[in-house]
Amino acid sequence: MRGCNAMCGRFLIVDDSKLVVEALLLVLEVAGMHGIEANSCSAAKQAAELGEFDVVLLDIHLPDGLGLELLPLFRSKQPQCPVLIYSFSTRPTHLARSHSLGASGYLVKGLENQKLLAAFRRALAGETLWTTTQLDTIAYAAHANYMSEIVSAD
Repeated sequence: MRGCNAMCGRFLIVDDSKLVVEALLLVLEVAGMHGIEANSCSAAKQAAELGEFDVVLLDIHLPDGLGLELLPLFRSKQPQCPVLIYSFSTRPTHLARSHSLGASGYLVKGLENQKLLAAFRRALAGETLWTTTQLDTIAYAAHANYMSEIVSAD
């Protein structure tokens, strides 16, 4: 669906919460977009092998593993497809790992529908969604880790 206007898109939603998935599917449907559900790492791997998506929404914690471990698979199968992390976690380590593995952005669950749709449209347009605050957090965490390594080496 590359080249479609910002109102269409095929999303893969990788999340084990039925409530979250149903809410996202409804938001997408109302906006004229389509979503496919995968509720585990194994289901997401199967979806990645069988389909093409315009955007992947990926939760971190899944019943059979970490969603972050799927980032390299999605990057290799569809390098141009944005993968957005969609999680309640705001841990700097999750932000840093998501960024280093090639996620196009990190959305914290609980966003208002209009902000969520705006993020989806930006992802469909090929924009990265990392905020300055998130990038600053990643840089600070990297610096703190580097400093702790220096101290422990002494």
